[in-house]
Amino acid sequence: MKQNWYETAVEAIDNLSVETPENGLVLYSVSYLKTEENKQKALRFVEDYPQKMLLEQTECGKKLLELGLEDEAETPEDRVKQHEIWSMFLRKGIAEARGNVTAFVDSADACGKFLDVCLLAILDNDSIDTINDVDKFDFVNEKVKWKHLGRNIDVIVKK
Repeated sequence: MKQNWYETAVEAIDNLSVETPENGLVLYSVSYLKTEENKQKALRFVEDYPQKMLLEQTECGKKLLELGLEDEAETPEDRVKQHEIWSMFLRKGIAEARGNVTAFVDSADACGKFLDVCLLAILDNDSIDTINDVDKFDFVNEKVKWKHLGRNIDVIVKK
């Protein structure tokens, strides 16, 4: 990654658009899967439905990819910073989303960003009603096969 990438990434998150169309946000989880199957499904989906988009396709997302944030960081310190940047970016993008979110999250892992960051952000956003056209709270109860490991999702779902 380029020198000063962290500061540039934070600046991008603070200043560049993460706007997606209403009902247009598409998320995926690769967690610790051995393949990127969910990502490939998401990419094919946005190709087939041009009104849908990944956060990586936003102005901010493109800048983060340009900085090399999709590549594996070289040092443990940079990996922590990289995780922090992606988490900030996902939270901001989801906070601005509206309507339905399409999520490709088969076998999402409790250590991955979908369950740890995205799902909490979705549940906190009153402008997001559904995930995969299912009420977002029902989605968690019915679709997420995950012991919540002390996270506050159980409390949020019971709102």
